[in-house]
Amino acid sequence: MLKPLIILLTLALSACATQLGVRDKVDLRRQMFSQVVFAPDYDSRRTDFLGKWGGPLSIKLKDQTGRSIDKYKATVKQQTEVLEKITGLKLSLATENNPANVTILFDSLGGMQKLATSNTGTAAGAKASISKSGCHAEIDKHSNHRITAARIFVIVDPSAESVQLMNGTLNAEVEKEEQLRVTQCLVKSLIQILGFVNASDVITPSIFNDARNLSHPTSVDLKIIKALYNTSLKPGMPRKQALAVVDNLLQ
Repeated sequence: MLKPLIILLTLALSACATQLGVRDKVDLRRQMFSQVVFAPDYDSRRTDFLGKWGGPLSIKLKDQTGRSIDKYKATVKQQTEVLEKITGLKLSLATENNPANVTILFDSLGGMQKLATSNTGTAAGAKASISKSGCHAEIDKHSNHRITAARIFVIVDPSAESVQLMNGTLNAEVEKEEQLRVTQCLVKSLIQILGFVNASDVITPSIFNDARNLSHPTSVDLKIIKALYNTSLKPGMPRKQALAVVDNLLQ
């Protein structure tokens, strides 16, 4: 009789441990979601209402020479296809009949700093952000907290391309590193403009962690992105209410 009781007790304890493990994971993901969507409690930038897109994103790429557009257009298209499947949003490259509400601008550091200085919408914090990371993303929101437009600024280094042409194989590595950096900027920024406006190191590795330069979101990142665009979460939903709903979406 004792042996069956021990077996039952062992199974019960194992089940409890499993439940606690699942709960811990959900709590961690919920904390991550809260930080990247609303910002941490101690952050003065924290918002108390949920912001997200409610309609399609039409993306236009701009640069001075057209070279960056040719080089990174496929990367942008690939990432939009991934995000389209996860969010249910329509993401496409702009055409003449499809005006843009998202602009991706490629330029040198000097050109980007000049833009940040002359454009009041871009100046706040953008200059420092661009200089530090090589990219910057910003969004516009309606009074109802629906995201209506976005801009992504990506530094491209024309010297990397010219050095490669001059010196051949040695500096092919320079060009490769530059392409990786720009690709990482584009992937991260396209996720940021969906409503993930803050960085967080709660979970690592993660595309939301500034210390980790990832080229694609992790499985947990995808779960968090998918949760934001669940139809049960509405633009303008109070933070406390939104986090209560998210609890069930991050299992």
